[in-house]
Amino acid sequence: MNYKISDRKNQSILNNLVIIDGFSSSGKSLFTPIFGHLQRCEQWQIDYKYEYIASLEALNKIDKDAAKGLLNIWTDNHIYDLFISRNINLRPTDMTSPYRDGLEEKYLKRLIKKDGDTVLDEIKDINPILVLHIHYIIGFSDILVNGFGDKLKLYAITLRNPIELIKIWYEGNWAKRIGADSRDYQLCIEKDSEMFPWFVSDYIDEYKEANDIEKSILIVYYFHKKMFDMIDNLEEKDRKKIMFVPFEKFTVNPDSYIDQVCSMLETRRNYNFSEIMVKLDLPRKNTQEIFSLNEFNEQYSKDISDKYINLLSFLSNEYKQFI
Repeated sequence: MNYKISDRKNQSILNNLVIIDGFSSSGKSLFTPIFGHLQRCEQWQIDYKYEYIASLEALNKIDKDAAKGLLNIWTDNHIYDLFISRNINLRPTDMTSPYRDGLEEKYLKRLIKKDGDTVLDEIKDINPILVLHIHYIIGFSDILVNGFGDKLKLYAITLRNPIELIKIWYEGNWAKRIGADSRDYQLCIEKDSEMFPWFVSDYIDEYKEANDIEKSILIVYYFHKKMFDMIDNLEEKDRKKIMFVPFEKFTVNPDSYIDQVCSMLETRRNYNFSEIMVKLDLPRKNTQEIFSLNEFNEQYSKDISDKYINLLSFLSNEYKQFI
């Protein structure tokens, strides 16, 4: 049959979408809470469905047309549900809870709101901004950029010293946890009866032969490589939506990045914006000490081959353009 899955252009509810992406421990959870304190912005949301669709489409396991249709249904459904506080996380200790960001009153009031077309009228009047927090999908997320089209207003990517990220990944034992830990909910792929993270599909044989510290280097290296390759191949109008947020700069001078966000989203800080800045301890006089390439080599070089030492040097040099 010759037909397309609808992308809901004629039914669209949401007009403004922000995606915040970045590697683990790169500062996403420090950057994202500010959005809930900007006018028209909802509190940041984690919903793994968006990541799963991007992953499956990148692996050619789902049709692009179907992926676009699902993504647009989900964002429209997502903003509607937020406006009646459906499926929100009210656990005060969770990072995704509005209690953590001081936004509980906003969502508690919505719990008693009647659903229906009046909610759609309110959404149309407010023209809200949905903020999605996702995990190191950039490089595989063409479908998120192309699929959302004009409703995607900002794709922010948090960055951090890649040598530090490798150390964190390795010490967190993620090379062994993904595909084995029952509380890890990432998609995996299987080859020769062995489980692998889905995102190593392009270098799976190289990854299989590497030891745990080398696996950590490979993951961070290819994350950065695929990220820049994808951005280079975007159309100019989509590249303008990309914003890099280096941890080392953001923590000491957050206002310049917040100003840029407000400009791109055509919004402004709420009257009590300073409260979230105090809670996040921003700005800071200095960041934690950067784990240098020399320190890494002193600690781990005996366990890695020259090839991986060269990858480390490349990553370290590339990152200097951001700091």
